[in-house]
Amino acid sequence: MNEKILYVINDFEAIKTLSGIDTNIIRTRGHHIFGVGSALYQKDASTGIPSSGDESKVFDADGNGWTLDQGQIIDAKMFGLVGFGDNQTDETSAFIKMLTYSSNHGIKVSVPEGEYGYYLLGEVHVPDNTYVEFSPQAVIKARDDLRQTFKNTVPFEVLFRFSDTKGANWHCNRARMYYDKSKYSGEHNHIFMFDGASDLFIHDPFCQDAGGDGFYVGGRFSTAKHCTNIHLFRPYSSQARRNNLSVTSCDGLFVYSYDFRSAGINGGNPSGPCAGIDVEPETYTDALRVRFYDGRTQDNLRQGMVFAMTKLPEGVIVDIQVENPYSYSDSRGFEFTRLKAIHNGVIRLVAPVAEKSRYASFHSINSSATGILCEIICPLAVDPSISTDAQNGGGAAYYFNNFNDASPEEIYPQKFGGIRLVSPAIKYMAATSRPNYCVRVNITSSTINEVENIQADNIEIKAPLFKRSDYAVDCLNVTVPSGLNYNPVLNIIFDSEYDYRKDNVGNGFNARSYPSGYFTNYGSTQNITINLNDAVPGRTYKFLVLMAMPFIVNPGGENVLPAISANTGNQRLISNVVGSRLELLCEDIGGTATWIIKSMTGTWNVA
Repeated sequence: MNEKILYVINDFEAIKTLSGIDTNIIRTRGHHIFGVGSALYQKDASTGIPSSGDESKVFDADGNGWTLDQGQIIDAKMFGLVGFGDNQTDETSAFIKMLTYSSNHGIKVSVPEGEYGYYLLGEVHVPDNTYVEFSPQAVIKARDDLRQTFKNTVPFEVLFRFSDTKGANWHCNRARMYYDKSKYSGEHNHIFMFDGASDLFIHDPFCQDAGGDGFYVGGRFSTAKHCTNIHLFRPYSSQARRNNLSVTSCDGLFVYSYDFRSAGINGGNPSGPCAGIDVEPETYTDALRVRFYDGRTQDNLRQGMVFAMTKLPEGVIVDIQVENPYSYSDSRGFEFTRLKAIHNGVIRLVAPVAEKSRYASFHSINSSATGILCEIICPLAVDPSISTDAQNGGGAAYYFNNFNDASPEEIYPQKFGGIRLVSPAIKYMAATSRPNYCVRVNITSSTINEVENIQADNIEIKAPLFKRSDYAVDCLNVTVPSGLNYNPVLNIIFDSEYDYRKDNVGNGFNARSYPSGYFTNYGSTQNITINLNDAVPGRTYKFLVLMAMPFIVNPGGENVLPAISANTGNQRLISNVVGSRLELLCEDIGGTATWIIKSMTGTWNVA
């Protein structure tokens, strides 16, 4: 049989002069534009005249059409990439040439291990529709002189800039991508910057020592103002100068099985957020829809995951859901800060675990009772609050407060709260890790007396799974400081309607049985403390604690009215039970007072 199945020629141009060849496949030894490498062309049914048009399509001398094989993978070395590893030879131009080729022809390009070491790159502007696969042994290093600051329209430089890029499928295979952080003093020189990009699929990226963020998702320099449909699969980032991941504006960010560690550590930027994940919208933000699945943060200088809404514009709907996140040895595990009444939406954490947080495992700061709801479902704090620094949420596993760090009206909501805890739990592995409080609600600033009627409202603790050994002082502690010139109202739902007789409740730890209710069989143990230290006499304070169950279900089934008294002669305490609600109304006639709700078997006392 004389039919040829493969015809080999020297280059692309030679196809045009072919006539009468007996084959359906041509291989070129050298490629027309780049002069190196090879490619396959297949004959198809199209006809025409000889053409020098786009190299992905060509006609031979007989008018037969030949099309570049879109299924092949082309080696990066075809474009002149070598991998010198000498910190001097810049290979940015060859890398961009490779991406342009992939974009123009829809062909996967492969980046192998460098011949001598890493590939040294400056800023790479990624075009649309690129398909790249990195060898696990490939190493990419950013140049030491990328622009760090920006003025007007001149932006800082990053390693990979996806500005308004539409379409990318990168399989990074944990190829190392890094900066020499010692050469950088700013916080914007990211490794991956997705700026107004859409439809990106980035698999197994491995980032270290970013000059800014490991990953940035937003729309700072884009007319789109946000990214759309960004998927990060198993992203890793460690020791970024600022954050391992920053999110400012997006309509559909999906992050799967992330691992973000040690932001701000070893040459980091202590003035930056230094979080594992920082969701912090800007004034230009017009969308914030984010999903995180099954990830880990660890050893970050500040938060494992923080949601900071200070600059979020009015009218933007927040839609954030985080499933099965795990924080280990971060300063604070999960933090919500400055969620305002003008905001709308939900931030929902499902089954979050914070282990060995240096301060609070779960912390809400200066967030409004209305607006965005923070719903935390089945959270677990393991060995929480190693430090007792109150401002950073020390001393409590779950800490909600407003502290004095900025101007009053803008930062301090008149009603702070907006938290729903569903079945919160604590577990101890170390005997010394027990915090003072399971849940603490604390108005800590004494300089905001120009703001009248500040309230702690819409704070709901649903079906708590705390046992007496979980805390050193109080299960729930509510504190109002001295010198406040307002009438505070604390509206806190402590809902104990839960069947504690089930085995292995709450993340499977410590099966226990309770005869009925929650506050029973604790002897004279303190459970709820309401502290009032007020220097202004003659004011009236209202504290409302809502219990879904009756306070006491005694053996006869009757509800027992709590016996309540004040602990000083200067306070008059009036109690009222309406259904399952206990309302404490205190008329302050001078001095200080602390009311501690204690429980004993079959009775309730405030003493």
